[in-house]
Amino acid sequence: MAELDPTITGLESAVEELRRERDLVVEGFRSLARKHNLPHEPIGRHEATDPISTQESPSPSEKQLLIRLHSTLLPSLLSQFTSLHQAFSPMIIWRDTPTQLRITGETLIQIDHTLDEITSVVDSICPTRPPTPNQTDDHDLYELKNYRLHGLDHWIKGQLWGNLGHFIFHSGVHLMETGLSTLEPEPGRGARPSGWGRVWGCIIPCQDSIEMSMNWLKGSEWDSILINWRSSRDAINHLWNVM
Repeated sequence: MAELDPTITGLESAVEELRRERDLVVEGFRSLARKHNLPHEPIGRHEATDPISTQESPSPSEKQLLIRLHSTLLPSLLSQFTSLHQAFSPMIIWRDTPTQLRITGETLIQIDHTLDEITSVVDSICPTRPPTPNQTDDHDLYELKNYRLHGLDHWIKGQLWGNLGHFIFHSGVHLMETGLSTLEPEPGRGARPSGWGRVWGCIIPCQDSIEMSMNWLKGSEWDSILINWRSSRDAINHLWNVM
C-alpha cells in the first residue's frame, strides 16, 4: 500500500485545524449574542416597557458610574470593536488566517467582559425607564439633564445592542460561507447570504451607536443633534440601497 505524501497529510491537518479554529470563532459570536440577548437584526426606536422612574437626580455613586461608563467602558468597547472588524477584514484575515482568528477570538472575550460591565452600570443607573424629558425635568437636573439619561437608555439598550447583534450575526454567517467552518446555521435563522459587504455595512452603525451613547453623557446638545441626524441619514441610505 502506497504511503501518503507527507506534504498532503500536513496540508489536510492544517486545513482541519483551521476549520476547528473557525468553528470556535463562530461559536464565540453565537455565545456572545445569546448571553447578552443581542438581536440578529438592527431594531428601530427602542420602546422600553419598564416602569418609569420617579428619581429626580442621580446619586453621587451613580455619577461615578456615569463617569466610568463615559471615560472607560464605552471607549474600551469602541476600541475592541475596531480591533474586531480590522482583524475580520478580508484583506487581513486571508493574509494570515490562523493569527487573525486567534485575535478575533480573544477580542470576543474582551467584548463579552466589557458588555457585562456596561450592562451592570446601565442597570444600576437606569433600573427603571427614565421619564420622558421635559423643560421642568431638564431644569431640575442641571448638569445631568434628564434627556441625557433618556438618550443613554435608548442608545445602549436599543440601538447599540441591536447594531452589535446585527454585526455579530452576519460575521458568523460570513465565516460559515467560506466553507472552512463545519457548523450548521442556528435553528430559526437560516443561512441567508451574508458576505463581507453585509458585515461591512454593520460597522458604521455600531461605531455610531457607541459614539452616540458617549455623547449623551458629555456632548453638547448641538453634537447630539448632529450625530443623531447622521445616524438617521445613514439608516435611510441603507434602506434605499437594499430596496
